[in-house]
Amino acid sequence: MLTRALLRRPYASELHDLVIDAHSPIVCSNRFQFLKTHNAGVIVMDNVASLHTDLIDSRNGYTKALEIAGDTGMTGLFGEMIALRNDHSATLAKLLEKGGKSADAQGSFMTTVHKSVMSFQSLFGDLSERILPGLIDGEKRILKSYDEALASGGLTGDVQVELKKQIDVVHGVIAKMQDRYASYEAANA
Repeated sequence: MLTRALLRRPYASELHDLVIDAHSPIVCSNRFQFLKTHNAGVIVMDNVASLHTDLIDSRNGYTKALEIAGDTGMTGLFGEMIALRNDHSATLAKLLEKGGKSADAQGSFMTTVHKSVMSFQSLFGDLSERILPGLIDGEKRILKSYDEALASGGLTGDVQVELKKQIDVVHGVIAKMQDRYASYEAANA
């Protein structure tokens, strides 16, 4: 398997391509600065690891929403999304470990952002169907993370199959949310 690395000379702005064998260490001179690795497959899994972190961040946001939702009709949706994110992130964590990458179960700074958004939304009323456009937008951003992971190339067949399966599920979630919001809008028109 070959992979392509971009090299940047410290004294010039131009980029140079270098094709390396994935099973041998990268050797470079001091004239180039770039990511050094002994396993190019780990680089390939970086976008999958980023996707995993996005799923954890999203799950943490839905968890906060469930905590503050009270008895709104959205608690079922929040619970479903938490379960879905747990399932998808656990599956990706296993694939990451198999690919030599560790999975971060805590998420990133975006967890704080997602929790803050849910808390802020609750200040202006309950977490009802009125927040669905924001959730739909968030799910579309998750799809972009899936697309980036797939586009990174070099993924094993089992990783590709799992990502595509999860993408189909997220598309279904978005359609369900859009239908629910359309019903909400029609009822409140």
